[in-house]
Amino acid sequence: NAITNDAQATIDGSLLSTPGTLTVQADSKAAIDSLSLGVGGGKSAGLAGSVSVNLLDTTAAAKITNSPDIAAAGTVSLIATDDSKIRSLAGSVAGAGTVAAGAAVAVNDIGDRSDPTSGVFAVIENSDVATQADLMLKATTNGTIETISAGGAGAQTAALGGAVSVNDMGRTLQAEIIDSQAIVGTDLTLQATDTSDIQSLAGNVAGAGTAAIGASVAKNFIGNVMTTGLDQSTVTAAVAREETTSQATIQSIAAGGQFAGNFALGGAVTLNEIDHEIAAALRDESRLTTVEGLTLIAKDTAKIESLAGQAAIAVNSAAVAVGVAGATNDISNRVTATVESSTASGNSIDIDAQSTGNIRSLSAGAAVSGGQFSGSIAGALSFNTLDSVIEVTTADSKLSAVGNLLLNATDDATIQSLAGQVAVAVSIGAGIGAAAADNQIGNTLAVIGNNSTFKAGQNLLLQADSVAAIETISAWLVASAAICISG
Repeated sequence: NAITNDAQATIDGSLLSTPGTLTVQADSKAAIDSLSLGVGGGKSAGLAGSVSVNLLDTTAAAKITNSPDIAAAGTVSLIATDDSKIRSLAGSVAGAGTVAAGAAVAVNDIGDRSDPTSGVFAVIENSDVATQADLMLKATTNGTIETISAGGAGAQTAALGGAVSVNDMGRTLQAEIIDSQAIVGTDLTLQATDTSDIQSLAGNVAGAGTAAIGASVAKNFIGNVMTTGLDQSTVTAAVAREETTSQATIQSIAAGGQFAGNFALGGAVTLNEIDHEIAAALRDESRLTTVEGLTLIAKDTAKIESLAGQAAIAVNSAAVAVGVAGATNDISNRVTATVESSTASGNSIDIDAQSTGNIRSLSAGAAVSGGQFSGSIAGALSFNTLDSVIEVTTADSKLSAVGNLLLNATDDATIQSLAGQVAVAVSIGAGIGAAAADNQIGNTLAVIGNNSTFKAGQNLLLQADSVAAIETISAWLVASAAICISG
């Protein structure tokens, strides 16, 4: 399934005057609802599989370009919004007297980060705009992926089961005034907002009289390029506010269960990554003059919540059960508030780069074997990394405030991690278990004034404030009538 949408609202090469408001608006609302189901059965062998592939590539653009005279008594608004949504279910069930195999695969993709023309744009370029009221440029994406991949297999002798979910979101968001002039009577607002959300479940169950093998894998990625600002432009306003905000969220579950008489092997893995570029800027000889003040904010509140769970049970004599669960979670954003080769003035100036990245991870594995001469191996691994750059930078610029001039970079990073495993061998046997969590916070935080002039009538503050916290638990339980190994 594929949808390619291009919603454009553009004023180009025009002269325009209105005693009221002027609104240029582009909305894209694309949705895919997908169901794929495979069922297989047979006396000796049963095979079943399902595949769901869903692609959304949408653009929403509200623009004023190459227009030498745009005038309005009321508010001028350029609003671009994308509400792309994918909901998919891929399922399979297989059953047979001897051998059964079932697999489900879901692949979902929204946007194309590699294509700078694909995304959400509210832009004034090579134009002159005047309003007695507000000037607003807003670019918003509300992309959502909700997906389930589930596979099941059962047989008297052997069963194989698998589930895979791969989800990707990436696009460009832009709310900018480029190579233009604007006279604003009241408030200037430039806003780019991202609320991308992935909710993913990959699960499998396999059961057999002799052997059962299964795996569940979920891979999720969100990566947007977001910008608000002035580029080689001159603007006057009573109040100016630039705000680039990402609230991207990944919630992922990979789970599996294998049940057999003699041999059960299962694994569950979830791989999650958020990688954004979030920028609010004045660049290339831009000049922003305000009466009351300027606020420039780049803000990241990325969040990953992941669960990897696996259970393997073998119950006959000479039984072996192996269950492993693993999770990797990575947030690597670049959050920047920049004034480069530009001038800004007002009653107050507040320039902020903020990050509150959060990872919550649970990995749990269990293996149980019963009967004479049994063995159990269980493992749980969790790898979590926060590695973002949060910077406020001025270079070759001049900032003048009648009151306060504040430059702040703040980081509040948190990792909460639990890795746990249970390995039990009943009767004569061995139990081996291991649980490990590796958590790293390596964010870079900086406030830099390079070859710049600062003038403050009251307080001048350059501040970098970092608060990082890791909360982790690794727990294990190993029980056996003969040998126990844990770590």
